[in-house]
Amino acid sequence: MVWRALENFFGPMLTMWLSFRLFSVFVSKRRSPISIPADASCWGQPIVFWLLIALQFPLLAAIAPSTQLTDATSHVWNSSHLFQGMALVSLFTMIFIACLAW
Repeated sequence: MVWRALENFFGPMLTMWLSFRLFSVFVSKRRSPISIPADASCWGQPIVFWLLIALQFPLLAAIAPSTQLTDATSHVWNSSHLFQGMALVSLFTMIFIACLAW
């Protein structure tokens, strides 16, 4: 059980580290430097996508029907409460960061 948790953590971390390491070696071997445009309009698209991903949770909280969900321990949850919690977390994390980035 503990080994599986460690695999689930270190596997993606190792994969990301190897990907970034290979990319850094590739970039260091290039002769011409990569130029980033001075125009800031190219950064608007990722911010808009991030904001659209964040807005799905308040939308789900508003339109999702309220149903009863039972977990493996036989605890009954109300789906509307779960969606409202996700909407609050989205509001104070993803939407807040998108507004700061804009």
